[in-house]
Parts: sequence; C-alpha cells; structure tokens
Amino acid sequence: MVERLGLAGYDNKSILQVDAWIDSPEFRAEWSHGNHELAGDAGAYLGEAIIKRHGGKWSFLPDGPRVTINRNGQHLIDPFGKVQKRATNGEVDQLLALVNLVEHAASQPKLDATAVKNAAYAALADSVSGRGGVSVGVFLFVVTVVPLAVFIALLFVTDLVYAAIGGVCGIALGVVLLRLVSGGPKAPAFPVRSLAFEAQLSIEPLLARLAERLEALGDRPTAAKLEEVAFYTAQLRELLAIVARRDTSPGRGYVGFDVYGAPDSWRR
Repeated sequence: MVERLGLAGYDNKSILQVDAWIDSPEFRAEWSHGNHELAGDAGAYLGEAIIKRHGGKWSFLPDGPRVTINRNGQHLIDPFGKVQKRATNGEVDQLLALVNLVEHAASQPKLDATAVKNAAYAALADSVSGRGGVSVGVFLFVVTVVPLAVFIALLFVTDLVYAAIGGVCGIALGVVLLRLVSGGPKAPAFPVRSLAFEAQLSIEPLLARLAERLEALGDRPTAAKLEEVAFYTAQLRELLAIVARRDTSPGRGYVGFDVYGAPDSWRR
C-alpha cells in the first residue's frame, strides 16, 4: 500500500489517502466483482498503522487476523472488518476513526512516579513481612539505611554521580539482606498444581524482577518504565492475595510470573 499510493508512512494524512483510495475506480471495480484482495491490502496497512502508532501485535485467530493490544485491558481490533465497513457504508466509517478510537481506549495511563514507587515499596515490604517475619518498619528502615550507607561510603572513593547510582542499587542489597535474615522463602504448604502452590513459588523471582525494575526507574522515569513497575506491583499483590487466602483451586499448570506486556494470567 505504501508503494502503491506513495504514502509517507502511517500518519493521519497517509491514512486519509488510503481512505480516499477506497472510493477510487480501481478499488471499486475490484470490490464490485467480489474481489477483496485490495481490501485485504488496505486492512493490512491499517493494522500496521495501529501497531506502529499505538503498539500491539498481530494475532491470527480462527475468525481472522486481529491486532491485539494489552493495555488498559485486552483489545482485539479488526482492521480488515473496518475496511469492509468503509467500502460498504462509505465515509461514515472512515478508517482514521478506528485509529483514533484505539488511541483513546488503549492510551498509555498517566502514572505518578511517586505513587508508583511508594506502591512498589509497600508491596515489597508486605511480601517480606508476610512471608519472612520481618516487620514493615524494619523493612523500611533497612531499605533506607543501607542505600544511605552505600552512598556515604562511595563518596569517599568516587564522585557524587556514581555514589548516587550505588545508593540506588543499595535498595536491592537491602532486600537481599532482609531475605537472608528472615530465612528465605518458606516451602510451599499447598497441594501441588494448586494456584496457591504456583503463586508461592512464583513470588521469589517476581520480587527480584520488581526490585530490578524499581532500581532502573531513575530520577525521571518514562511512562513505559512506570507502567512496567505498576504491572509487576499489581501482580505481586495478586500472588500475595492468592497465598493469603490459601487458594487451592486448579493452577495455571506452570510456575513463573507474567512478563510486562502480557495479560495477567493469575486473575480469576
């Protein structure tokens, strides 16, 4: 489509060019004879425009290809169906309207950096105190004192920037020390293959991932980094809740946390 119509890319002007092309004699001649090959080309272009502008990926489902976006819930978008509606109904079903709708429904949430960090620290504290016998106060003390101690120590051997980086890394060090002091994770006390069994074994690697992503935020985190930390924080909360309620319903069939960008497979 880009070569056929000489499009600049996937901006609004280019999408409107494809929209206008659907009314062209070339397209109408093929459409009137039941040949939907050109409509398929337009649908593929529209899907790529959505992916490049708003993220997502192609999913090949039994009822046809869809664009899947897992943000603010899961969205299944049918660009081929939109092109067919445009060809049938005319300008009332403009292609750009679908792109704008996706932007509205699956827009990046505006997250407050302080709130995201505080929620992550609170989840880490609850995971340690709830499973290892360390109080929340002790947790907050350690993750504050250890980074500060590392920062001060590094000031004697390096400059301020590297000392600050080392201080941030000290947060993870404090978490590790707490895990060692608390005796580490307890053995699963739930039936094998149950949801609580899988959740308890998945908490430890998830803690490591959350701590790692929390360190990487820096002073001016991007929206994507904040969203990733929020995703792992919510998942940790979900796993802790599953263990706390001793959920022995059938599990997912495997142990491990969901990676950022994937749907939450823990929710029931």
